[in-house]
Amino acid sequence: MTPEEIQAMNPGRELDAEVALAVMGFKEITIVGKHYFTDPIDTSLKMYSSDLNAAWEVVERFKNEGYLFSLKNLVGGKYEFTLTDWGRKCDVFSRQGETAPEAICKAALLAVLGEAGA
Repeated sequence: MTPEEIQAMNPGRELDAEVALAVMGFKEITIVGKHYFTDPIDTSLKMYSSDLNAAWEVVERFKNEGYLFSLKNLVGGKYEFTLTDWGRKCDVFSRQGETAPEAICKAALLAVLGEAGA
């Protein structure tokens, strides 16, 4: 997935699934109708891109790995989330979104892909 593809994604189940697989370490997402399940099948996929509590689990994952982070409420109502990999290469991963969870998810995907400054 490219930085452009990440930015073009809207909050929703596809973005949630990408975060679950690439960021949170789930091995498989099962789609049954309009429902998404993580492995094991009885666990519903969290709404990382629209629920701040679920998105904060993504933040905690990076915090536990030594990343610094900031969340800004920008003029105009958008949010910007930035992850800084200070301990290794000082890479900075930042994305804006209409909501805080959207910005968090997109920056997190960039970080796992190693797309600093994108």
